[in-house]
Amino acid sequence: MSEKPETKVEGIEVNVDLDPVVPTVHSTIVKLVQQYNASAPDDATSGWVSLKEINALIAGNPDATGIRIYFGRHDNGAGYGYAGLNTAIFVATKDTMDQKNPTYKYSKDLLDPTLTEDPDNTTIFTNRGDDRIPLCPPRCPIEKTDYIHIP
Repeated sequence: MSEKPETKVEGIEVNVDLDPVVPTVHSTIVKLVQQYNASAPDDATSGWVSLKEINALIAGNPDATGIRIYFGRHDNGAGYGYAGLNTAIFVATKDTMDQKNPTYKYSKDLLDPTLTEDPDNTTIFTNRGDDRIPLCPPRCPIEKTDYIHIP
């Protein structure tokens, strides 16, 4: 197996594999959001997740080496004003080849397909994903200056 290329992003060594993971500047993010809004003007433009929830997802899956983000769409019966809106689902993953240098290519979802919905379970993420992200709109920060708002 050949040596994987490495680089540093803000002083942290990262595996660049095929596509380097690099910080994205505000103007690029605004452009990408504008392009998305033009293609889906009535959809949610963002979601928010706390570090506490991300840590709970990782803590519930101690073998995790990454997080995969799936994109989905709520059905028309969804609550919270989310009917028909796109969403993101966070799933812990484990690299099956090199856990010290994980990549998307060898990352396996840590999901148990035999688990069913448990309305009393709001904090245990073991072998589960997280789709409880507040979507904006309708659940946006109070101040429009606190996020990329593009009318």
